[in-house]
Amino acid sequence: MPLNLDSSETVSQVIDTLEINSFSVDLERLELHVVYDKGHMLDGSFVPDIKDILLTIDGADFFPAIAGSDVYANAMTAGSISVYSALKMALYDEIKKDTLLTGTVA
Repeated sequence: MPLNLDSSETVSQVIDTLEINSFSVDLERLELHVVYDKGHMLDGSFVPDIKDILLTIDGADFFPAIAGSDVYANAMTAGSISVYSALKMALYDEIKKDTLLTGTVA
């Protein structure tokens, strides 16, 4: 049940950065759960403004989302392949697809 506020709160901030803070795979249900924050950069550091947004990737999108990490890993230079980075880049692709936002992973 929600808490209905007697006085409203206005939140105004330019969002220019998204950051994944956790992800998990449910192999039984064939779901990827990605939790990310929306925020902005301040002096080179990420400042979250909207926290813990959940994106569930399932159904027909489940296997292509995982396969996306293979594409990134295969494009990495031999000796510097990072499975973790490749997976996160593929998950950022899924967030961009879901939110219709664009950008690059830094």
